[in-house]
Amino acid sequence: MTESSDGEVVLTPQLQLAIRMLQGNHREMRGWIEEALRDNPALSWAPPEAETEVDAEVRVEEGRVRVVLADDGVLAVDEGAEDPGKRTAQWLVTAAARRRRSIERLVEAMVAHQEGFLRGTEEAPEELSVTTLAGELGYHRSTVERLLKGKSLRISRPVSGGGGETGEVIDFGALVPSQA
Repeated sequence: MTESSDGEVVLTPQLQLAIRMLQGNHREMRGWIEEALRDNPALSWAPPEAETEVDAEVRVEEGRVRVVLADDGVLAVDEGAEDPGKRTAQWLVTAAARRRRSIERLVEAMVAHQEGFLRGTEEAPEELSVTTLAGELGYHRSTVERLLKGKSLRISRPVSGGGGETGEVIDFGALVPSQA
């Protein structure tokens, strides 16, 4: 963020992208990476082996709850590239890693609060607010709102009676029923 000569706050292109990255889902993230690859030869990317429709999956297996995030592939800086693109490439690699860690922390916090619902022992998620999550994670409320926006979660748990497993897909926001 910078300030213009008349005192207005101006969002730099990098800050604008960082905000979009927080609020975008993994498919949008892949699009931004592909766009950056076209514009920056210093950036390299090994795409994920398999495409997934959700941003995260919560698996209930053998009594444990496990979180698996969507594979974003491996983003890296090509060390042999010219210097002008390296700085931007490094920023994108770092921003993508921070985004992933922020999503991981958010999902882990939601799972800790909503474990009964995710296991299928509770009918509905317990009351949980964005403000509560923000406080626990040390994030600003708007950051948590961005992290919740547009992302989906698959709940995979055994069906009672041994008949396979569920695969219900919900929005992240469904685990935060009190948006206040």
